[in-house]
Amino acid sequence: QIGALGPHSEGLPLTPLGFHLAHMPMDVRTAKMLLYGALMRCLGPMLTIAACLSEKSPFVRTFGREEDVKTERDDAFGFTLSDHLAIVMAFQGWQEAREKSREAETEYCSIYGLARSKLQGIANLRHRYRRHLVDVGFVPDTKDSTDRAWDPDANSADPAILRCVLCAGLYPNVAQIQRRSGGKGSGTVSFLVSAGDHDVCSVHPGSLNAGKLQLMQANHGWLLYH
Repeated sequence: QIGALGPHSEGLPLTPLGFHLAHMPMDVRTAKMLLYGALMRCLGPMLTIAACLSEKSPFVRTFGREEDVKTERDDAFGFTLSDHLAIVMAFQGWQEAREKSREAETEYCSIYGLARSKLQGIANLRHRYRRHLVDVGFVPDTKDSTDRAWDPDANSADPAILRCVLCAGLYPNVAQIQRRSGGKGSGTVSFLVSAGDHDVCSVHPGSLNAGKLQLMQANHGWLLYH
């Protein structure tokens, strides 16, 4: 499914992709996403997403402030229609706030309902995953590299490339948005169908996309999951 093995007739040998994935001590789809992130020069966001997929979400419940926090999150990240890209933006904002002061960091986490401990865990994993990429030769060691022109984040601000790399890594974990009549006088109902087994699935209530399927284009809209 992910292209790590050759044809059965040849004894299922490791492909070049499979060889590199075998040296990455993590979930194979996460590793594949990181390899493509390095190749497509959008490494920073992919490191953040990969670390978050391996940890619990930094977005936490804020008892008594749920509606206010949800509004703040939707205003800041909702336009992406992507929990993965929202994590990237939230993490970048946290780094910027932390550089200013401890008070700015605390305020930022409070506004968006973020757990500082989980964000720190993501930061630690990012360093570890980058080290793995250095070890397999996909990213130069910044201490030893003489290639100052190579920028691993040259395309990190391009959301189209980020979405492509996400899809390359997580495929075939994709679901298509479809619509059907909800019955007489009730209009249409949007739902998700998994591309792999064609099962009907649903968006997690904590997702930024919860309740937004009607806003997406039917039969041409796709969501990724891990």
